[in-house]
Parts: sequence; C-alpha cells; structure tokens
Amino acid sequence: MKKNFWSFLAVLLAALFVSVTTVQAADISFSGQLLDRAEYVNKNEDGDAADWKVGQRLRLNTKASASGVTAFAQLQHVKTWGTTGNSWGGTDNDTAVGVHQAHLTIPNFFDTGITAKLGRQEIVLDGHRLFGHTGWHLNAVTNDAAVLVSPSMGLTYAYSVHTGENSDGNGANSDAVAHVLHKTLSLAGGKTSLIGVWFDNATGGDAVGWSTIGIRQAGKTAGYDYRVEYYHQGGTVEPSVTGVGSWVAGGGADVDAYMFGARLGKKVNNTKVTLWYDYLSGNDNGDADSNDWGAFHTVADTGHKFYGLIDAFGNAAGSGTDYLGLQDYAIKTVTPVAPGWTLKVDYHYFLTASDPGGNLTAWSGESTGTTSGCDCSDRELGDEIDLTLKHKYNANTAVQFGYSWLNGSETFHNINANADNTHQDWAYAQVNFVY
Repeated sequence: MKKNFWSFLAVLLAALFVSVTTVQAADISFSGQLLDRAEYVNKNEDGDAADWKVGQRLRLNTKASASGVTAFAQLQHVKTWGTTGNSWGGTDNDTAVGVHQAHLTIPNFFDTGITAKLGRQEIVLDGHRLFGHTGWHLNAVTNDAAVLVSPSMGLTYAYSVHTGENSDGNGANSDAVAHVLHKTLSLAGGKTSLIGVWFDNATGGDAVGWSTIGIRQAGKTAGYDYRVEYYHQGGTVEPSVTGVGSWVAGGGADVDAYMFGARLGKKVNNTKVTLWYDYLSGNDNGDADSNDWGAFHTVADTGHKFYGLIDAFGNAAGSGTDYLGLQDYAIKTVTPVAPGWTLKVDYHYFLTASDPGGNLTAWSGESTGTTSGCDCSDRELGDEIDLTLKHKYNANTAVQFGYSWLNGSETFHNINANADNTHQDWAYAQVNFVY
C-alpha cells in the first residue's frame, strides 16, 4: 500500500509540473574562460633579481533567456600562482571569487525600440578609447550601470555609479555618477562618433564635476585606413597636486584640457602598417599659478591598448607623466608569419606635452629631487618596442607570446621613482581557453 501511495504521488507531481504553463521555460547556456599567463619583469638590473609570476583568470558564465529578456551572470576568480596558502598544502583558502558581470537585457523596452541593459557590465565605446577594458588586464573593468541603446538612432545613454572615485574602498563619494551620451553617424564615407561624458565626483558638497566632449572619425580612403579624434575637458576637479602654486587640498581647479590623435594605416603586401600620433595636454606653470588643471584624463580606458604594453604612461588621470601630458609617436605592424601565426611589432617614441624644465612650479611637487641636480629640460621620455606573437591553436584555444623593451630618458627617471635603471624588460607567455 505504501509503495502504491508513493507511486501515485510521483505521477501526480509529474502531471502538475507538466501542466504548469504560466512561466515560460528559460533557454539556459553555459560558457567560460581559463587564462594562464606567465610574466617576467625586469626593472632594475643592478638591484634584486627580476620578478616573475604566473597569473590566472577563471570565468564562469551563465546566460538565461525567457519571455524575451536575457540575464547574464559572470563569476570571476583572479589570482597569482602560489599565493593565499594553496601551495603544497592541499587546501585553498582563496575566497577572491566575485561577480564580474551580472545584467539584464530587455529589448524594445516598453515598445520604444530601445534596448535596456541593467546591472554590472563592460562598457566599450569606440574601440576602448574613453570607455573600455582592452581585454588584457586579468581583472578587467566593469561598470555598475544602466545603459539604454536605440539602434535606429545610433544613440547610447549610460548612467554609471562609482562608489569611490578616489578608489579608497571605504565608500567615499558613494553618490559619484557618470552620465554618458554617445551618438554614431555615417559621414564622409566613414563612421563618425560624438560623445559627451559628465562626471559628478560628489566631492566638496557636490561642487566638483567635469565633462568630456569629443568627436571621432574613422574610415577608408584611397586604400588607406584612417582615424582622427579630438576631445576637450572642462568643469572643476580636486587637483591631484597640492601645496604647489594655487593648488590646495579640497579645492576646485578649473579644467581646460584636451586630447587629439590621428592614425593612418595601409596594407603593404601581407603586412598592415599603421602610423600613429596622440597628444594629451598637461599642466604648466600658468595652470599652477591660476588654479587651473590642464592635464587630460583618459576617462575610463585602461591605457594598455594605446601607450605601450609595459604601461609606463597609460594612467587615466595622467600621473604616469606627473601630469605633464604625453605625446606618443608610434608605428605598428601586423604580419601573418605562418598559418595560424601572427606577429605584431610596435614602436613608440614618448615625450611630455608640457616642457619639464620650463614648468618647475607645476612639476616641483611631483617627484622628490626634480628641482635640484636634475637636467629637466628635455621633453623626451624614452622609446619602447613591443613584440607580440599570436597563435590560434584550435577553435577554443589561443597561445600568445610577447616581449617589450622600454628605454627611459633622464626625464622619465626623474618622473618615475621606480625607474632605477636605463631600461625595463617584460616578457610573457599565455594560454587562453574559452568555451
């Protein structure tokens, strides 16, 4: 009797589940990534031995679609081999697993034709120029944001919340927000992008806020690929330098900064060659004396894609050059060297935008010893060579090798307190598996 009762109950429950039609079954898929990268860094040949490490990134993705709405969740674990007590011990005390992305995508939101994407997400605009993550850094960059996209109008609006613009981790500036408006057009046979960004840093009673507006044009003409772009920044910021000129802690400095860049590329036989120039404005004595801020802020890019793979200068706020700005002359080549193998060779020549020797008021508080016993007259920062060899091992696995060499000038060493020798070396090898 008891056996028959449980059989009857099982059949009844199965019938109930099959008959439920009020909730649409979700279409669920899983994917992920495992990336291992070994790195060798040599910054001081006369000091301790060169450093090396193996970094690892694990991502687990879940995507569920139901009733036209898609939910995406991405868990991420980043660590360095041999840390957090998991070498030899057989146990892993590393709990640094977090939510890298978690967002809902709602198409045709309230029949407006607008797609709404809500939650933690990667925001990439115009090839990572002002907003992006470049894909290189193991932790990458995400935004807690609401993004509205109108495909028919080529218009994107993003509202991003920043809990701690100063990255202090204590919730300071917890109401800091960024408003982003991005418009794409087809003009002059190419693609035109217009962007406006407003940051409210919620500092000093919401008195500090700065904006970036710009235009970017990319296309092809006469067998050449080209790109030109210009961005201007205004508003007020709390100066990153204090006790110099009129810059004081907690004060609002008036922003007047800009950036422009140009690219010209052409395929020569099997090699793609690109000429490159960027100019990012910097502070000078006039800025320091007038409580102005002239150093361009690259907003939310990570720099790695743009100003040398060693990342000596790719700081968003400009501290990589002590806020003197940056000029980057570069030539980049991409060549297939064998089936499945591609070689990239980049050469960069770096200079400051503002003259170091002629602006020692703006620069004197930046790095100890810069105003005494230092030949600070040269804008030259140095040059860098980046070699990258990529191989597609199979449909899911990619192998990559790289070597970079940075030759820093005396000006670079006086700016960068960690630049102890005449050059830096960096090499790596990585395997990236996605499924």
